[in-house]
Amino acid sequence: MRKTLLLFVLSASTSFGQSIYDNLLIHYKMDGNANDYSGNDNHGSVNATLSTDRNGNPNSAYHFDGSGEYINFPNIAQLKPQLPLSFSFWAKLDDISATKTVFIANCFSQDNHAGVWMNGSGSGKLAINYGSALGTTSNDNLRNKVGTTILQTGIWYHFVGICRSETDMDLYINCANDQGTYAGTGGDLGYTSDAGNIGRKDVSGQSPYHFKGSMDEFLYWDRAITLDEIDILCSGTLTNDENDFSHLSIYPTPTNTVLNVKNHLDKFGSYKIYSVTGQLVKEGKFSEEINVSELNSGSYILELNADLKSFKKQFIKN
Repeated sequence: MRKTLLLFVLSASTSFGQSIYDNLLIHYKMDGNANDYSGNDNHGSVNATLSTDRNGNPNSAYHFDGSGEYINFPNIAQLKPQLPLSFSFWAKLDDISATKTVFIANCFSQDNHAGVWMNGSGSGKLAINYGSALGTTSNDNLRNKVGTTILQTGIWYHFVGICRSETDMDLYINCANDQGTYAGTGGDLGYTSDAGNIGRKDVSGQSPYHFKGSMDEFLYWDRAITLDEIDILCSGTLTNDENDFSHLSIYPTPTNTVLNVKNHLDKFGSYKIYSVTGQLVKEGKFSEEINVSELNSGSYILELNADLKSFKKQFIKN
């Protein structure tokens, strides 16, 4: 069954007149392949294994073995932009060590910090970095920001990394700004002639570091995405068909008590709430205000049923 991520605004505009698809370079849904849905035909070359996604759908994410699996980008200038740029993806870690948590590197160069990459730091925290392509992997050839959250294995996280300059980077985990600290003394962003990829990054005098875990829904822009767009990305719509349900939204997410449903077209009869592992945790007659105060903190899927159609949207309970 095909899995589709439909964003609340899809081709519509945000409140600032900007579409989430503006300046989008790559969108890999990873629902059976690494085809690019951005419209740019930047399809990935896959050396990874199809796996179950965060909602239990088979062959709808990619698993990386931590030693030799990755997805290559096309080696084109468009995918090596100057700052600002942004990444968004879902990931589940099998190992939190620095050698097994390289998520994305948009320029894979041997013994050389080049391009922008996201990884888990030696302290087990999310990091975003860029290199100046000076031919070394030392601190004077990079700039980075390391977040504050200690990552755990076996949990699906939504990660966003935004890099604007050497002291203006943002890391988001499950919609929340992870703050963090800056390091490195490198210069401007630099690239080599090498292609970028998902799942590996080279380091000096050692075998490349690889990602060990699963990844889903990867997006890459040559601009800084907004807070509204981050909220959309980590609470996107998951449906089982190709219909546009952009008229339907739920808010706020994260929420503490009440989940509001805004809908203009469909008459819903009932709702169900599932954990991200597929367990039914609550159900009832549809209301535009659904009380979720009794739920434990975490990510959930709200399913709304209308006639022969069902709609699914993810939300976060604080």
